[in-house]
Amino acid sequence: MLSEVTSKEIYNKSIAQLGNASFLQSWEWGEFQESLGHKVFRFSYEESGSNYIYAQFIEQSIPNLGGKYFYCPYGPVGNFELLPKLVSEIQKQYSDYWFIRIEPTNQFPTIGQKTIRIQPAKTLVTNLSVSEEDLLKQMHNKTRYNIKVAQKHNVEVSVAVSQLQITEALNLITSTSLRQGFADHPKSYYDKLVSNQNLNSKIYTATWQDKLLSSAIMIDYIGTRTYLFGGSSSENKNLMAPYALHWQAIKDAKSAGLTRYDWWGIETSTGKQPGFVRFKLSWGGTEVQYPPAQDIPNRPVHYFVYKILRKLNRLF
Repeated sequence: MLSEVTSKEIYNKSIAQLGNASFLQSWEWGEFQESLGHKVFRFSYEESGSNYIYAQFIEQSIPNLGGKYFYCPYGPVGNFELLPKLVSEIQKQYSDYWFIRIEPTNQFPTIGQKTIRIQPAKTLVTNLSVSEEDLLKQMHNKTRYNIKVAQKHNVEVSVAVSQLQITEALNLITSTSLRQGFADHPKSYYDKLVSNQNLNSKIYTATWQDKLLSSAIMIDYIGTRTYLFGGSSSENKNLMAPYALHWQAIKDAKSAGLTRYDWWGIETSTGKQPGFVRFKLSWGGTEVQYPPAQDIPNRPVHYFVYKILRKLNRLF
């Protein structure tokens, strides 16, 4: 039976019991999306009490076509045998949505058309259950060396607390993205992200002689610290501030009882390995490949038009 979940306590408790669910399926992430102007829907489909599947969907608008679709980032979670029933019921009750896009992190039945994932399809996860000595051993020797370089130069790492520290850290992230030519969120996105106190986000900063050299946004959720966004100064690169920052963030996560450090994406759409990907890979860990996303059309003709225009948009 399909139900729309309206209790934050029940939803989060159920998600937590399902294992390593992503923060993207948390109630708090849904609240953040609502602050950006999106509608959020949380559904459960349950059979025989303990047999259930949960999904948080974010309503997405289709530019220039006036349509909309349901998007489930890194979800659903639960018993995937129930996935066809979950989707079928949503299609019946929300027939005005053109299609449903799902992005589970585990293998699941093919019930739609494979499509490109919006969230990273491949990531790197560092196991924090091992000792600090073992964490150092699994790194590239150059990474261990760069950590020592940063320590030798007294690069200081801390969590931003004051509004001034937060503003400077976010400015560095946005300026780095512009400098490197990568797609970026507007600063208002980051402001709302870090101001949402329920998301359990942190901004790490690395400074030298009171100069901000590196910053990073982290989110902790169900045993995992995820590194979402980062920035670094074009000055004083020889001090290796990003290495000091992440090593401290890893040690802090381990001390807090977290068991995983997710580096959040180690590939690009071009297949190339830019500097930030090589940086992540140098820390060692386990590469995780997620299955393709799937689109389940609810209005086949409308979905066909959407696909044609999407291809044209990518071409031109």
